Amino acid sequence: MDELDKIKKTHTEMMEQKVLNLVEEFKKDKSPKSDEELEKIFEGIWQQTLNEQSFEGLHKKDIFSLVFGELRENLKQKGSSLQEEMNKVKLEQCGHVRFKVNEKGLFKKVKSLFYAENTRNIQEMADNLIMACSQLVMEKVNKKCDYHETYIQEILNMTDERLKTNKNLGFTQNFELDLKLHICGFAARKFMEMHDSYIKDNDPRRCLEQFKHKYCTDFKDLFNDCDQCQRKAEAFTNLCLSPAVEAYISNALGTDIVDVMLQGQNALQFSTRAFFQYSVLKQKIM
Repeated sequence: MDELDKIKKTHTEMMEQKVLNLVEEFKKDKSPKSDEELEKIFEGIWQQTLNEQSFEGLHKKDIFSLVFGELRENLKQKGSSLQEEMNKVKLEQCGHVRFKVNEKGLFKKVKSLFYAENTRNIQEMADNLIMACSQLVMEKVNKKCDYHETYIQEILNMTDERLKTNKNLGFTQNFELDLKLHICGFAARKFMEMHDSYIKDNDPRRCLEQFKHKYCTDFKDLFNDCDQCQRKAEAFTNLCLSPAVEAYISNALGTDIVDVMLQGQNALQFSTRAFFQYSVLKQKIM
């Protein structure tokens, strides 16, 4: 998930930055724009962004090889004969038809004494184990996650536990190999389908396309908010701020002028109304 999250984060951040840069660029343009114009502008930057990206997604894994490798590791303590048998097998061909116990899966003494009964018991044990493994596989698949090697390890561990519990049935190592090949065969197919779906669903370009409408909407909202904020700021300045500043300055200057008139060198002329009127009339006569 870390690799996928990193890929998504890179493309998402780039697209978000493109949108913000576009908004910043058009903030300087005071002319209003319709939704159609904004969508056309966004489409251009969207295509430009897609063309700039390589969109290298997750690497596809060879699930059959990975599962077969885990099976080989699981059986390496069983001797070289099983390893040689595995060299003759293609896992892709296993697990297609119903598993059936054959003679090489039984010890000779079991064959001669209780062949039919033991064959039936071993077949029943195998069927139950295959069903349990199938359910476990589907639980993993239904999570819609990517394949992890612990999935097949868990299945092989379950198989080993069940075989250990029923070892008194008298089956051979060849039976164990055949059964595990069958289980790993159908498990690998399901895990391969799960892996392919995961890669497809999390393709970076596809993920980005899913958010195209959101980015376009965000762009229009941001642009309109900036445009409205600009107009509101201008209206506030002209209708509220400027008159208030002018009134404040006028009031402050008026008080200062009165103080200068009453305390300056010609203060006597303005000390009373009579002196003030006399000074004004004198200035007019002169």
